[in-house]
Formats: sequence, C-alpha cells, structure tokens
Amino acid sequence: MSGWSGLIVLVAFATLCWYTALLLGNLMGKYPRCTDYSELGLAIFGPGRCAQFISMCFIVELWLVMVQFVVLVGDNLHALLGNWLSSPECFTLFVAAILPTAWLNDFSHFANVSLIGLVVNVLVLAAVVGVFCVSLYSSPGSLWAPAPTKFYVCETFVASWGIFMNGLGGHGCFPSYYHSMDHPETTYPSMVNRAFALALAEYMLIACAGYAMYGVHTLPEIELNFPHHDVLGVAMPICVVAVGVAKFGLYTSIVCGPLEQLAVGLTGGQALASPQRCCLRTCLVGVCLLLALALPRFQTIVGIVGAIFCIAVSITLPLVMDLCDTQRPFGTKVLHGLLVFGSLVVGCVGSYGAVLEVGLLCQVTDSYNR
Repeated sequence: MSGWSGLIVLVAFATLCWYTALLLGNLMGKYPRCTDYSELGLAIFGPGRCAQFISMCFIVELWLVMVQFVVLVGDNLHALLGNWLSSPECFTLFVAAILPTAWLNDFSHFANVSLIGLVVNVLVLAAVVGVFCVSLYSSPGSLWAPAPTKFYVCETFVASWGIFMNGLGGHGCFPSYYHSMDHPETTYPSMVNRAFALALAEYMLIACAGYAMYGVHTLPEIELNFPHHDVLGVAMPICVVAVGVAKFGLYTSIVCGPLEQLAVGLTGGQALASPQRCCLRTCLVGVCLLLALALPRFQTIVGIVGAIFCIAVSITLPLVMDLCDTQRPFGTKVLHGLLVFGSLVVGCVGSYGAVLEVGLLCQVTDSYNR
C-alpha cells in the first residue's frame, strides 16, 4: 500500500511504540497494584473524565481487535470451507469453537496457548521466504524474478499508517503482562526489547519479501496472494486460524476485566460468580460476532482501528501519562509534548486516509474475487 517508503514509517512507529512500552513499565513500577490499563489511568488522573476517556479508548481498542480476529479467521475459514459453508456460517463457527477460551481467567493458560501464535509466525516467515526462494523462479511470487514496485504510492500511503500501528500496538495488554510477571522490574524491559526487536525484524522481512514478489499487485491480506500455490493456498488460512485461536481468549479476558469491575460496582460490591462472568463474556463475544457480520471488510477495520485507537493507546496516552506523573528534564518534556502533538496529527490524517481508502480496497478485493 505504501511502497518501499513504508519501511521508514514502520521503523519510526516501531521505535515510538518500543519507547512508550518502556514508559508504561516505569509507570507500572510506580503503581504496582494496577492490573490493567484502565486502573493505571485511574491511578494517575483520579476518578475524573480523563481516566474515563482512557478506559474507553483501552476497552474499545481491544474490543475492535477482537472483531478483527473474527473477520480475519472467518474469511480464512471460508477460504477453506467455502464449498460447504457460507461466510456468516464460518464466522459463527469460529466464535462457537473459540468461546470456551474466553471464559478462562488465568493468564498462565494464555501464555501456553500463545506459543501457538509464535510457532505460526515462524512457519509463515519460513513459508514466504524459504518456499518462494527455493521453488519459484518466475513472476509473480518469486524473489528470483521480482515484480514491478514503487518507492512511494501516493494514493494509499497515508491509509497504511493505521495498518502499521495495528501490528505494533499491543500496549493495552502490557500492564496485564507486567502484573502477571514474577520479577517485572527486570523481566518486563527485557521482554519489551526482545518482542519489538523480533517483531520489527519479522515485519520488515515479510514486507520486503512480499512486496518484491508481488509488487504493485500485492493484495491486502497475505493469504490472498497464494491461490496459485497448492500447498500455501491451504497452509496460510490454517496458520491464520491458529493465530486467532491463540489470541482471541487473551483479548477477551483483558477487555472484560474493567467491565466486570463495573458490574461489581453496580451489584453493590459483590464479586461476580463464575456463571455470571461467563455470561458477561459470552455477551461480549456475541456482540463482536454481530459487528463482524455487519463490517466484513477486514482491511477497513484494521486501518481505522490502527489510526484512531492503536495510536491513542500505544503512543499518545502513555506519553500523556508520563508527562503528568513523572519528573523529567525540560528537554524531555518538550520532546514528549511534540510527540503527543505529532501522534494526534498522524492519527487524524491516518484515519481520514483509511476512510477514503475503503472504496479502493473494496474494488481491489472485488476484482480479485471476480
């Protein structure tokens, strides 16, 4: 979508997200009793409108990420089972199969399940680079015969910002990760450094290899680019489904934390029983399914969510919280203020570009389907 110039944007966003993740770790160290993003905002700003706004951004971002998983996995299930099931039926099948993971409440279980996502990422990387480097020698889809590319794509450059941020912004989960660690003071910074280094390396390798193989004709979802390859045409949808299985329950548990606290307040401070908690989470997952059926364009959701909510939760709000709570040198405060202003501009421009790009992306996908 952005051409080779998008790599510059990717590195810049990754650097900012890495830095703000470390800022969140410092804030969590000052408020160790906070277990999620909403509680951290409440501790810094107090029970006012700022804390409520932070909680809203945090909940809406992760909730829309859950909708993304439903759409993405449903599309790939339809690619595998399209001869037998319709697209809405595939969406419903995924939600019904994954619902029990949404009822889990122990993060240690999610840590084990998340290994699936790590393994899948390695397999996808090996497939894209290894298989095509070795087996294909003609364009399209070969690194030996690169496709035509561009350094800068004016029409879609701005719309790509939200998609970049969607892959880098997991900050809404970081306070929960910090709270679940045995020695977060040393473990958390190490985790952040390794996670962003590996993620950036993988994203850049996949981006460079994929764009070189398909060039200006690259389709918006990775699995759509492999229909001519018998093995990857089946393996890629399976890998994407596995990632959805690994991540969906984790996001559900984190999103439901503040909602369950709100329910406790409405019931007079009485903790929710297990059936009540499961019922609340089932309702949340059901709403995700309904929204996914109403907005079936995956790239539409990714671009808008990334530009608006991922930038806010992953860049803007950590910088604002650090400005309000931490004593910094004057130069650092000025830098943070400029970054806050810049992130607001990028979020507004990126969301506008994502909305404008909806029509073009729909045309690209429809032409592929025909």
